Amino acid sequence: MSLNDDADSKLLESLGYKQEFNRRWSGFSNFAVSFSIISVLSGCFTTFGQAWNNGGPVAMGLSEKH
Repeated sequence: MSLNDDADSKLLESLGYKQEFNRRWSGFSNFAVSFSIISVLSGCFTTFGQAWNNGGPVAMGLSEKH
């Protein structure tokens, strides 16, 4: 622990906090992040496929503006 870390710990203690770093995720947090990533990816692939089939490169350029 360096001198700066010790000063930070003392400041946090004076404010009523304990220095800690929590790395735990609940099952719901894990599900929520995974679901969000999958939803974004599936939306991108669906939009890409529709634009490619219905108009090619021009439709893909227009889909970003709307």
